[in-house]
Amino acid sequence: MLTHGSQSCGASPSTQIVIVFFLVVSIAMSTDGILSNTGTDVTFEEMKRLSDMGAMNLIDVREPAELAKDGAIPSAVNIPLGQFKDTLRLSPSELQALHGLAVQGQDSEIIVSCRSGRRSTLAAAMARELGYTNVRNYAGGILEWNAKINPNGS
Repeated sequence: MLTHGSQSCGASPSTQIVIVFFLVVSIAMSTDGILSNTGTDVTFEEMKRLSDMGAMNLIDVREPAELAKDGAIPSAVNIPLGQFKDTLRLSPSELQALHGLAVQGQDSEIIVSCRSGRRSTLAAAMARELGYTNVRNYAGGILEWNAKINPNGS
């Protein structure tokens, strides 16, 4: 049984193995940069500047209903997280034709966003896994965007 101090947590041996596995995977992923902040986060100020210029490949990985409810960052292309990996496997011409993304190759800059940064962190990891080398994450997501663009909520 798992113990905390002198108290037993009552977990079965198989539960203990699963818990240990997830702890090891979490530590490994955070130490090798797969899910850690690798210095590729985009600040609100940078997102605002890029949005004003219209000069970015911004992918919002939320579900369409979330965009309808909470809005979207101007020029964001919606590709839900469940479709993200398959979409990035498309050719540059298909990405342009289907989604309006100007991705010329795996070194093109891609910025991912979501509601609060969790799903976009996963999306950034997926893109890197597929060989994309210039992936950035707007970890503040639409929550930060809306709070700063419209701080009074009116």
